[in-house]
Amino acid sequence: MGRIRVDMAYDRNQRDELDARVAGLPWNEWTLAPNSPERRLVVKWMLESGLVEQRIRRLFPDRQQADAMVEFTLPRLEEKILHRTIVSNEKAVNKKGWWNPTLGTSFCAWVKQTTFAVAMANPKRVLGRKAVNTSALERSDDEGSDMYNKAFDSMSSRNAMTVSIPVLLEEHPGLVVPRPTGRGLALLRARFERDPSEAQSWARMVGLWHPSMDELDDRLAAVLLTRPLKPSQADMLERLLPVDRELARLYAQGQRGYDDDDAMLRRLVRVQAAAWGVSEWTVWCRLGTAAAGVLAG
Repeated sequence: MGRIRVDMAYDRNQRDELDARVAGLPWNEWTLAPNSPERRLVVKWMLESGLVEQRIRRLFPDRQQADAMVEFTLPRLEEKILHRTIVSNEKAVNKKGWWNPTLGTSFCAWVKQTTFAVAMANPKRVLGRKAVNTSALERSDDEGSDMYNKAFDSMSSRNAMTVSIPVLLEEHPGLVVPRPTGRGLALLRARFERDPSEAQSWARMVGLWHPSMDELDDRLAAVLLTRPLKPSQADMLERLLPVDRELARLYAQGQRGYDDDDAMLRRLVRVQAAAWGVSEWTVWCRLGTAAAGVLAG
């Protein structure tokens, strides 16, 4: 087989060819083994394709930022393809996010989606708090379309609110999310829109922040903390919560952003905390993390 063209990220036919190459490998118990020659060959094709670089440069137009994110992201995608750790802590790896060639899905689509996942979950970790060169927020990409740095867009934009929560939870499997309820969702979101740093400080002070969220960028944390549940998601959360039925109903209703019976909700949380033998804050954390899990589908 010939070498994959580096500019194939912009060529649908080339992407289809790569998908066909990957699907055409003889996947069996030996080739599916971690670090098999076939998995290493797929990594080689991915590196040649330029898919990761293209996806990241659309998210981070500043070249220095993009280079740093590419350097961070590539080995993590290699890990997911090879099924072996390279740079990650093996004890913290969520193997559910590893690539599975037997599902029959597009490999190129998986690379693009997973690149987005890793990059969007880690800009603060890689680039620091002042991660964006604001002079580079807009430009045209190689396909001729206007582009924004989606990782640090306005909280009021659709870009910021379409962050993939399944991806965040996959990249940070130990996340604990003490979400507010009722109008508190909109109020906390408004704080993040005005001043993300102040909002995070305030959230810490009032118990709406957990140390496991420290590595998240402020805007990503805001999405995780404040995105309301859809009615169907709230219904699912109510059914899934392993707590008193009235507590489950009130909490799920509050996660839609509606006013709730705050006094009753707090009383039921106290009762649940006593039943579990834990602090009330631990109950709020478990409820909020369950709501985030429902957001993840």
